Amino acid sequence: MLSVQPTDDSAADLAGNRRDLVAGRLHGIKDAPGGALQHGSVLGDERCWTGNPDSACPIPSLEVPVRQQHTPAPQAPAPQPPYRALLAGLRETIVPDRDGRHGPLPPLLLSMTLVTGLVDAFSYLGLGHVFVANMTGNVVFLGFALAGVAGFSVTSSLAAVVAFAVGALLGGKLGAWHRDHRGRLHSSAATLQALFLAASVILAAAGGSAMTAAGGSGMTAGYRYALIAVLGIAMGIQNAAARTIAVPDLTTTVLTLTITGIAADSTLAGGSGSRAGRRLASVATMLAGAFLGAALIRHTQDYYPLIIALAVIIPGAATSYLLGRPAPGWVRPASPPTPASSPASPASDQAPPPTAG
Repeated sequence: MLSVQPTDDSAADLAGNRRDLVAGRLHGIKDAPGGALQHGSVLGDERCWTGNPDSACPIPSLEVPVRQQHTPAPQAPAPQPPYRALLAGLRETIVPDRDGRHGPLPPLLLSMTLVTGLVDAFSYLGLGHVFVANMTGNVVFLGFALAGVAGFSVTSSLAAVVAFAVGALLGGKLGAWHRDHRGRLHSSAATLQALFLAASVILAAAGGSAMTAAGGSGMTAGYRYALIAVLGIAMGIQNAAARTIAVPDLTTTVLTLTITGIAADSTLAGGSGSRAGRRLASVATMLAGAFLGAALIRHTQDYYPLIIALAVIIPGAATSYLLGRPAPGWVRPASPPTPASSPASPASDQAPPPTAG
């Protein structure tokens, strides 16, 4: 092979070029603080800076620091005005997403709340001072009766409490049977409730006819206590089923905690006010039922509120039955059921899959 030997002049030129290149790349930092070039602590072997052009030292590479991009921290979204949360709660309660956590259950329970207003209007105005859905009021009325206050009956209040407890027992049984399927629980409870409401319509119509025939000004004691019994059972079933279905703020019969939540969780009290729409819908619905029931009793037949209550319950039972047959996600229990078969079996954190309807 033919090799070319560099001459002394060419070797000197190469060394000079290397020296010039190093000097050029180091321009501007030769006077760095701390004597970096004199000691080679930053840029390599100090032989490269001793003035010896023939020293075999690597050409240092200078890394240019990359300027880091400053990414601002994500900011929390601005809080929505209270009225937007209120409107969102109303929409989710009245027209919910069918694939949401509770599916169609909120408006169905809202319709039961309307039934509560209708039935309690009938019982208080038509059966004497007694409630068949509001047991807190009945306990207070019982205290009035025991104190001898005119217009209140110990036996009527006790009959309403006992009948409600029997209905709650039946509703609890239904809840145990259909605990894993809230759609089936609602349809079963509403169907059974409709049967007792239908019986109350018949009793009220018959009692009114008997009262008119006898020329009396009030329903006889037999019809009155029979109505207290069937209506108390119907409302006990409803309350127990709603308790197991467990849609927040839709108990269908009790508004004390609902009104407390409206005030205590409001933005004025430092809360989020996120569920104010649903709570207000529940209060307004019961108010509407009571107003409608009282107006019907004043201007029409006494049993008309019961007919409307029956007409509201039956479509609700059919709706939850039909929509719950494919076993969508909303039929699953709101909280995992506690296993009762084996004390040693651990409680599951996940709700069991729904069974086919």
